Amino acid sequence: MVRHAVRPGVHVGILSTCRAALATLSTYLFVYLITFLMVSAACVAAILGLRGVLTGLVAAWARVPFLFVGRRLHIRNRERIARSGHYLVLANHSSMYDIPAMLAVLPSLAIMGREKLLRIPLFGFFLRCIHYIPVETDNLRKAAEALREAIERARVGLSVGMFPEGTRTLDGEVQRLRRGFVRVLREGRLDLLPLRIDGTWALKPKDRWYMDPRERIEVTVHPPIAYDQLANLPDDEIVELVRRQIKAHREEQGATRMKRTDGWVFIVNPIAGNGFAASLVPTVKEMMARHGADGEVVLTRGKGHATELAAEHAARGAKRIVGVGGDGTLSEMAQALVGRDGVTFGAVAAGTGNDFIAILGFPERFAPEHWDALFQAAETGMDVGRCNGKYFINGMGLGFDAQVAMDNFHMENGGEVKKGSKAKYTWMIVKNILFYHEKSMRVTIEGRTVEQRSFLNTIANGRRMAAGIHITPKAFADDGLLDVCMTDPLSVPMRFKELISFQHQTHLSDPVVHYYQVNKATFEFEAEAPAHLDGEVTFAKRYDIDILPKALRVIYNPKGPHYFGKPGG
Repeated sequence: MVRHAVRPGVHVGILSTCRAALATLSTYLFVYLITFLMVSAACVAAILGLRGVLTGLVAAWARVPFLFVGRRLHIRNRERIARSGHYLVLANHSSMYDIPAMLAVLPSLAIMGREKLLRIPLFGFFLRCIHYIPVETDNLRKAAEALREAIERARVGLSVGMFPEGTRTLDGEVQRLRRGFVRVLREGRLDLLPLRIDGTWALKPKDRWYMDPRERIEVTVHPPIAYDQLANLPDDEIVELVRRQIKAHREEQGATRMKRTDGWVFIVNPIAGNGFAASLVPTVKEMMARHGADGEVVLTRGKGHATELAAEHAARGAKRIVGVGGDGTLSEMAQALVGRDGVTFGAVAAGTGNDFIAILGFPERFAPEHWDALFQAAETGMDVGRCNGKYFINGMGLGFDAQVAMDNFHMENGGEVKKGSKAKYTWMIVKNILFYHEKSMRVTIEGRTVEQRSFLNTIANGRRMAAGIHITPKAFADDGLLDVCMTDPLSVPMRFKELISFQHQTHLSDPVVHYYQVNKATFEFEAEAPAHLDGEVTFAKRYDIDILPKALRVIYNPKGPHYFGKPGG
């Protein structure tokens, strides 16, 4: 008897088809039965007011459809969800399995879905019990009513779940996002929680009757983004941000993936410059593509996150890490990169003051030639200042300038920067010229200690401070020295006179101004006094300050007006 060999692919095809048929049969027969039983129990719990029991039943029910097709639902980074958080949860939508996947992540969610599901006997009552929000996407009036209902749910403290595409995709790719979710975000004042759902489209797409459970089913929880970071962004930027989060597969997500990266990493603070930094994200990506730069763009989500991201990507092998934001963002990143071999730090100014960028020879706003210079990546070593163990890359101040910096922060909110433009800085400067009172202090410079009061005390690595004033015009960022500019106590008229002198860079000839170039200095006060390090406010009675020569590798613009005396070292 002749035996005919069967190609391995045929075996695989037969086995896959059988498995898909069994999965489909079990789902249609048993999931509906289990759903009926669990929904009945949930309805009883709802009638009796047992919200905890209801939430537990929802969480269990949400996993049942996946178990019956032979797959376990995997949820990555669930720890990012705060128990007390109130979120607008957004995810891509390619399958009927996406609703239970979202509810498995957050069972107490008021989720928005098709109105026709409410017509299913008993199940419709169950959906109403769990704050389901019905929507008819093809009816503008009813869609608007659904958005208003979602906003009301948010205002009573519930998290809201939405699929911003409005309907299931036919090809597994994220489609155009509808903007209704932005209204819910703004009026509900919710934090944003993006989810990426993978594997459900292959399991059961919209236009196929049977299930194919071959792929791993996974929900990736991306880092929440606080409402305050989004409030001032235009709608287009919010839509694009959400699209990027729910579009890319988990292995493509820069903010959460843990694979090795040898290219560029751009860390963007989306609220810097009142949202200007966020608006640069498309430009950054365009310039990366134009210059053939392999890498990724990641967004910070709060104070201190830039330090974490810089440390994480440096540990994973990133060679060039570029900050897009203001001086505070850039300083945060430097905390993780000082003294680290094999990593070069770059900057794109996108804040309000933007003083540090001048050290590197770049302007506050980039033209095409400046992007060219950035990606050419000329490197040099830059000095870094250190005060009480914390680094500063541009400068620090004690006295009048520290008070200006302190006024620029909401101290009761953990040091959040107040919103505004350069006019804001001008007003703060004028206010403190009128009302600032000099404090007594003990200063040790060049081995000599004196007791004095001083209106201005600036210790700098760069030349510019206070949004463009050249307080330390002799500074070079690679000479191993700190430039210190101090003044005597000044009357109000003298303060205005000296401000004009600073702006015209003629202050060094004034007898009330004292200028030093040293490698260390100490300032002591009778009580805690404010200081700023790159605009970040801190408090102490004693400030020990020194310089770390060429402790940070930076990208600079060789053709620009940089502050390096001997670049390239």
